[in-house]
Amino acid sequence: MTDTPRALIVAFDGLVADTHAARTLAIVDALAAEGTPTDTGYVASLVLGRSLDETVETVLHADAATRNTAINHTTRDLTVLRARRTYSAMTVHGLPLQPGASAWIEAHTEHGTRVVLRADSARHDVELLLRLSGLGDVVAFTRCADDLPHTRGESSVRSAWRAIAARCATLRLDLSACRALEASGDGIAAARAYVADVRLTLSLAE
Repeated sequence: MTDTPRALIVAFDGLVADTHAARTLAIVDALAAEGTPTDTGYVASLVLGRSLDETVETVLHADAATRNTAINHTTRDLTVLRARRTYSAMTVHGLPLQPGASAWIEAHTEHGTRVVLRADSARHDVELLLRLSGLGDVVAFTRCADDLPHTRGESSVRSAWRAIAARCATLRLDLSACRALEASGDGIAAARAYVADVRLTLSLAE
């Protein structure tokens, strides 16, 4: 047993806040508006572990490959902007937390465990949802998809985990005594580069 404080690093999108449907809808609507109608189920399978921007790019690259053409970067930029605006408009009205998520976080922090959130959503949206949920002052810190630093050519989830590891080192949180809870394969792969105890889950109540 180590004297170093333990931490739980948790995927905000999917495990804490129920953002999956809202993020999916924002992207599907934006793609349709910019001339790339896409299956909702396909987009829903991509959003966990990816930012809005990355999900849009993934869909557009797949569409371009199917058509044997290059991706249209103007379409990409307009689609991303539209998706961001739509999703931010949804968060203003609040999105629900996953059942039991708030109680789960509070129970762990009350026992001295620090909870760190890794988000696929942008900071503006995450901070708003945390304020509305009352969890903003409970978690140790949050790393969002658009936070810097971000290594060029690296996915947001891998950049997030690199930054989380550095921040934990600054706080003297021994990652060997930490646990990561992720909701996607991309999240799991990124977490395993830094934490031995990594678990794929769909609910904190499990």
